[in-house]
Amino acid sequence: MGIMNKHALIKRVKDVSNLSLEESEQVIEIFENTNFLKKQNKVTIINELCVKINLNKDRCEEIYNIVIMIIKNEIKNKFKHPFKSSKI
Repeated sequence: MGIMNKHALIKRVKDVSNLSLEESEQVIEIFENTNFLKKQNKVTIINELCVKINLNKDRCEEIYNIVIMIIKNEIKNKFKHPFKSSKI
């Protein structure tokens, strides 16, 4: 599987985190609007998740880690299999 598209990422976040589809869309929107590659933005993203999705800080940090894990795994898979289709 190649790098997944936005809709596949939202579905994956929904499945792994047990969030609703709407909440998962909000999570990905936050990641898109914030440079998640900068380590110092982790706190910003977690705080925004807490406000937008109305969850406690521990749960928001867990969701942050889930999204980062999904993205890292997709990038790793793309390097392992660079010519595979991006279809799911």
